[in-house]
Amino acid sequence: MIDAIIALSVIYKGFDNNGGFQKYLDMKSPNLLGAVFLFGLLHGFGLSTRLQQLPLGDDSTGILLRILSFNLGVEIGQIVALVVMVALLSLWRHKPSFPTI
Repeated sequence: MIDAIIALSVIYKGFDNNGGFQKYLDMKSPNLLGAVFLFGLLHGFGLSTRLQQLPLGDDSTGILLRILSFNLGVEIGQIVALVVMVALLSLWRHKPSFPTI
């Protein structure tokens, strides 16, 4: 269920980013801070379901280390993805096709 809600949150944000609320619903976009909080919470639930699938073991030290490793991996993955996207967009920004698209 959480995965479906995460997919809907991505669709919602795409609708918002393309001006859907103003264009089709004739209203202002909902509060961005509230949406970011809610979507972060939902995406965190999605990650926690993935964490539940990992073999964590029985000892409390091992569990803590595995949870921290999982979270650190997720954060590093997000940073790497962001760096790659920003680099590609920076390179593309200097191409003639950028303003058109």
